[in-house]
Amino acid sequence: MNKWIAFLLVSSMISVTYAMESVTNEAESYYLALSSRVERISNEREAIVQQAAIVAVISTRNPHVTARDAVRYAKAFYEASKETGTDIALMLAVAETESNFDPAAISTANARGLMQVMPLWAEARVFDFLTSPAQLFNPEISIRAGAHILAHYADKCGPEVQQILACYHGGPRARFRPANVTLNYIKDVQHRMVVI
Repeated sequence: MNKWIAFLLVSSMISVTYAMESVTNEAESYYLALSSRVERISNEREAIVQQAAIVAVISTRNPHVTARDAVRYAKAFYEASKETGTDIALMLAVAETESNFDPAAISTANARGLMQVMPLWAEARVFDFLTSPAQLFNPEISIRAGAHILAHYADKCGPEVQQILACYHGGPRARFRPANVTLNYIKDVQHRMVVI
């Protein structure tokens, strides 16, 4: 009789152990899924907050940009920043200085679009998403190209904002510009930079 009781007791303990293990595994799976969802929601919230701040900057700096376009540009700036690691404040300041957020802008040097990208970047097919100079008038592509170019110059010219801006202002062929013109450009862009 004692053997049967011991056997039943051990069997019950084994069953309880397996049941507890199963519950623990389910709880762990639930916890991991919940943690993943919380992280995703947190990242989405961060994206929304940053994009709202970008919309505020664009709308404040150029009241002629429609709310719809400001939201569209904000999303493009945010995504380009995440893709390239380029500072959003730097991109916004460059866009404002170069085109005042006008996607149809063309400079006297033939730079085009919101970020005033030279057609040479498209003609050289440096970026797989930019294959034609006409695409530079598409704000999302212009912003993305500008972010990639700024990141390129951060690697090529140095990480300091002044160095990046001097290279961006000089263009892909590093044309000579008088020092005072480049220095004024750098000051102008830096003056427009805001913390996002």
